[in-house]
Amino acid sequence: MIIEEAVECMSKFYLHRILDSYTKDTIKPDEIVSRKRIISDKDLLADPKNIHQRLYDTGSSFDSKILSNFLLEALLDAENATLDEATIISQVIDFEKTILNESSNPETFKFKDRDAGKTYETVLEVALEDDQISEDEKNLLSRLRTHLGFSFRDHFLFQAKLGKFPKPENELHTEKEIKQELVELQKKGVVFYCNNCKDGSVYLIPKEIMKGVKKLTGFEMSGKAYGLL
Repeated sequence: MIIEEAVECMSKFYLHRILDSYTKDTIKPDEIVSRKRIISDKDLLADPKNIHQRLYDTGSSFDSKILSNFLLEALLDAENATLDEATIISQVIDFEKTILNESSNPETFKFKDRDAGKTYETVLEVALEDDQISEDEKNLLSRLRTHLGFSFRDHFLFQAKLGKFPKPENELHTEKEIKQELVELQKKGVVFYCNNCKDGSVYLIPKEIMKGVKKLTGFEMSGKAYGLL
């Protein structure tokens, strides 16, 4: 769904969340004007640099950044980047459980180089000593994954082996935390909540914004494509 279509399915309250992501206006316009303004500003909303600023330069915690990535990838993996609330919550929790289960399976890294795995795990362990990963550490780990032939999913598996996925002590995110992060993603103008769709309320990433989000999250392939691989 493109931005022009998405805003037609949104009431004033949710339109204002998008406006607040890039404007400082204290007096908010009505629904009609809000829709027109968001449509006219679609190039700004879709600009990768602006998306990066809205997503990552707002003082979000390390845990919030991890959870927002899971939510964004769940939407990017869905048909038309659209999911209802119950489904997106279920998918995120199931994904976290799957990573934890896989990390405890001795066959998980059967086809990976053992020495390379030890190297990555050691570097990750040092980075996670303070239970978070800085931007510099994130960039270093990304380059190391590329060099050693590991995927972002492998990163999560190593993190789980260290007992720090998705949070310390391998604690899962709660439904309440997921709902709150969905609100934060709306406030950052990346996820739109279409509460007036004829088939029911849904969360979505508009087509214009998808390209920038994929680039920033390092989204590799859909779950279906991963399964086929």
